[in-house]
Amino acid sequence: AAEGAAATVLALLVEGKFYTLFSILFGMGLALQSLRADERGRPFIGVYVRRMIVLLVIGVAHGLLFSAVDILAFYALIALIALPFRRLEARSLLVTAVALYLGSVVALGVYAQRALGGALPGEPNWQQLLGERGGASGQTEDPLRAGGASASGIATGLTFIPLVTKVFKVSERELFEFMADEERIFREGTWAEQVRHRAVSYLAVVMPLRLVFLSWRVLALFILGMYFVKRALFLERDRNLGHYRTIVFSGLVLGLLLELTGGAAQQLSGEYAAAIWVFLIGFNVGIPALSLSYAGAVVLACARNAGSGVVRWLAALGRTALTNYVGQSVICGFIFYSYGLGLFGRLSGVEALLLAVPILAGQLVLSVVWLQFFRFGPLEWAWRSLSYWQVQPMRRGAAL
Repeated sequence: AAEGAAATVLALLVEGKFYTLFSILFGMGLALQSLRADERGRPFIGVYVRRMIVLLVIGVAHGLLFSAVDILAFYALIALIALPFRRLEARSLLVTAVALYLGSVVALGVYAQRALGGALPGEPNWQQLLGERGGASGQTEDPLRAGGASASGIATGLTFIPLVTKVFKVSERELFEFMADEERIFREGTWAEQVRHRAVSYLAVVMPLRLVFLSWRVLALFILGMYFVKRALFLERDRNLGHYRTIVFSGLVLGLLLELTGGAAQQLSGEYAAAIWVFLIGFNVGIPALSLSYAGAVVLACARNAGSGVVRWLAALGRTALTNYVGQSVICGFIFYSYGLGLFGRLSGVEALLLAVPILAGQLVLSVVWLQFFRFGPLEWAWRSLSYWQVQPMRRGAAL
């Protein structure tokens, strides 16, 4: 019961909300940096492109060495695509963001209905694929052309898996067997096995599927963030307090109603063809509504308690966000992988959720202490130094 309740709460209030918020913030960051560079008469494009290339490299390294669900490299690529949009006027940014976002949802729905029989695409289920390939181990049938292929199989056809089998001269079945052995590899396997598994999962599966199915929505959210900067919506707090209250209340009510409606439609998707559209609209409109509600609540809290200890502590976590993001993967590696406690696949969802609390609390304390002595987090410093191609002063009190 506790497991089901935790999963429901996470799905309703957490899942999808923070990548959405992060996407909007990333777009706001792009627009703000461009605006400040223009005000100071400094070049922007070259520095920003270098920043994103460095972030791309950090992301790929993170994805291969620690976590196959890395988001950094994907965001770096989308940021480069978003760069030309920064010159658009506010109205054009809003129209572009809405058109891209809704267009991507419609395209996903059409693809799901026509190619997947109403199912939504996702990462391959390796065990399921092994069952579908039950024939000879050398079979290399293209899942896109296979009659009655599952959603998992069709999604595989949109990845680089065929390329992996050719480059490493292995059959599809051998590759699927290796990938399906995930729990043993991460719980008991060697570090080299784990890197190989992450390489296939991250570079050949996760990244291509994100680029195909998620990139347009994320780009739309980047552009929405630029729109907020052009309108100064989250920059001029005192003037927009009424707007924040409206965003918090309407976003919370609308978001929850749409998500609950979408969840109900998901249960009926096998019986009614139209249910997939109710689900897609419910979740893809409900999630950003809730994300903006959260953002409005944070801004309101900061406006009322700008000097409070809580705000300062959370700000420290934000100023070392890159270090903390990668740091969580390093910490979890020692908890879940074979070179640490080997708990991969052994914790329930509730136990994993409870484990996240002390990790986050520890990072919060460490971030506050670190920034008392240093200007940046370690990875933020490296990122900044490589972006400007000049070693940046690290200690507080050092000349910039």
